[in-house]
Amino acid sequence: MKREFLITIFCLLSIVNLFAQEVNYLDSNGLKQGEWVEYKLDTIHGDISIVSYFEDDVLDGEYKIFSNANVLYEVNYHRGEKDGVEVFYDKKNRVFQMNYYLEGVLKTELFFFRNGVVKSINSYNGGFKNGLARSFYSNGKTRLVQSYVNDKLDGEELYYKKNGVISLVIVYKENEIIESYKPD
Repeated sequence: MKREFLITIFCLLSIVNLFAQEVNYLDSNGLKQGEWVEYKLDTIHGDISIVSYFEDDVLDGEYKIFSNANVLYEVNYHRGEKDGVEVFYDKKNRVFQMNYYLEGVLKTELFFFRNGVVKSINSYNGGFKNGLARSFYSNGKTRLVQSYVNDKLDGEELYYKKNGVISLVIVYKENEIIESYKPD
């Protein structure tokens, strides 16, 4: 009985060891490979740990920053470029910012109120704000809508009251005000 127990324990340990992955591994060329874990002491956030994945010394996979076991930041890398959703968390583990990247290029940026409601949404193309940028009240109703072309206000900027009625319209052309008016 004792012998069977020891054989079972030995087999389990062998299996665990077989699937264990080396951490902070440098290959024969001195390049980072696989999972990397770094530890730092930060006077604001406390104990900080960074978990990342590399292929041939290039970030490739999850990249996370933890503070005392709580995630502060996470993003995915593909061949050294951000790819997918980037998330920032506050000390209470609430999301306050999310960005979407495609092959290293920022496409969308979202900010959140503490209650989880979207505070603002910005669209990007080619590294510049392009398209509509929207801001919201904490109840989720639209506060402001702006139109951008290559990081410049271009088109109507609409201000809304909390009841959803447009209170002011400003028209822009390449960041210059063309006209402004209060709708009837």
